[in-house]
Amino acid sequence: GDPGDRLGSKALVCVGGLTDGLLSLRYLPNLAKALKTLGWRTFQPVLQSSYRGWGFGSLQDDAEGLDKLLSFLETNRGISKVVVLGSSTGCQDAVHFLKVGMKKSLVHGIVLQAP
Repeated sequence: GDPGDRLGSKALVCVGGLTDGLLSLRYLPNLAKALKTLGWRTFQPVLQSSYRGWGFGSLQDDAEGLDKLLSFLETNRGISKVVVLGSSTGCQDAVHFLKVGMKKSLVHGIVLQAP
């Protein structure tokens, strides 16, 4: 079968804030480990605004990046339910995505952490 079937079809997508990049959210590894026991998979995209890209991209650029990620996860990883966690200024990306995202129908919840 598809490896996605064994891993679960639910995903937490974590969007960091100003200058954040991969694994800059120190709690993320522990959160991912705990969620894995509940059948959730955790992903953290590197978006246009990640690292030093803040101020050079836009919320729309990041929404398009999230659309690409969710499309990939749905098509190639069997993801059918997503919760988006926005941290700090990543909350803006999360909320904007719910407004304009082409794949927003996959989003079943949103967490605004340190908005």
